[in-house]
Amino acid sequence: PKATGYSIRFVLNPDSYKYYLSTGESRSSRLPYIRAAAKRLNALGYYNPSDSLSGYWDNQPAAGEETSYTEALAQAVTKFQVMNDISNTGAIGSQTWSALFNDSAKVMVSDAEYEQALADYEARKTQRAEAKEQMDQLTIKASSTASKGAMNLTWSSSSAVLDINSVQIDGYELWKSTSKSSGWQLLKSTTGKKFKNTSNIKKGTRYYYKVRAYREIGGQKIYSPWSNVTYKIAK
Repeated sequence: PKATGYSIRFVLNPDSYKYYLSTGESRSSRLPYIRAAAKRLNALGYYNPSDSLSGYWDNQPAAGEETSYTEALAQAVTKFQVMNDISNTGAIGSQTWSALFNDSAKVMVSDAEYEQALADYEARKTQRAEAKEQMDQLTIKASSTASKGAMNLTWSSSSAVLDINSVQIDGYELWKSTSKSSGWQLLKSTTGKKFKNTSNIKKGTRYYYKVRAYREIGGQKIYSPWSNVTYKIAK
């Protein structure tokens, strides 16, 4: 309390939604984020803001140097998002922050390699959009029965507008809880349409279950709506 001055250090929070940068943003509270993003993208080979970088990274950049989120930086971010399979908006949200400051962040490649990466990215984006349209049309119906020490789950998928045989489903996620409104946890991923739950079953406890289908494209899952919630009391 009696100190006459304070040393303040700015700590980045890659998961923060508060600092969602957009082109032209230059408020002083966000400049450290802009510079951190630019510095990281420079290190990964996506961006070079000036011929003399040292002043740009300082708190007081030289006259004429960038102090806002420029179009050039947005273009660098877009390329980074393509390379790391993130929605390529050119703006930095929490997902991009997390990837940008992760050890597995991908470095920029040659122009020819990037063009191929972009083509692959656009193909995946189209496939995901088509898969989402199909998944959104699915209806999953789940049911359950109780037997001694086990809960038996079955489910089916249907669509009022699509030929269900034409819909590619890569698998189903089965979720479980002891409360209908909270505490849901993933119990099983499976390609089948039935499952016998024998682990962590306590006689007299009511167990709730719900199911959703998914299609996986490029490591990302596109989900159907949830099924109805089915429940039984364990025997």
